[in-house]
Amino acid sequence: MPRHPLSHLTPLTYYLLAELMIRERGAYDLGKRIATSSSRAVVPTPGTMHHALKGLVGQGFVAAGNQPRHYRITDAGRYTLEQELKRLIRAVAVGRHATIATKPGPQLPSLPELP
Repeated sequence: MPRHPLSHLTPLTYYLLAELMIRERGAYDLGKRIATSSSRAVVPTPGTMHHALKGLVGQGFVAAGNQPRHYRITDAGRYTLEQELKRLIRAVAVGRHATIATKPGPQLPSLPELP
């Protein structure tokens, strides 16, 4: 089931779903990968990981993987991550536009158009 269009993912949830898009993983591996891919901006504890994964399973965004104690992303999780990525790209575009409109300086590269 897709999330409400006005809601957004927490940083931990975003990174969890993004890592699971690559391949299914165990909670410990997910925590290490998230710390690395977020440049240590998000460093989840085991308890936080358990709580977040339990919530994602409950929402239908994540399911049990093929290996014991592994998780995989579902179609609903993929859809939610794609919608969040589009929302973030639009937010960056608005910020860039506001920055360019109010400050003289070097031009930032334009972002691709979204459908």
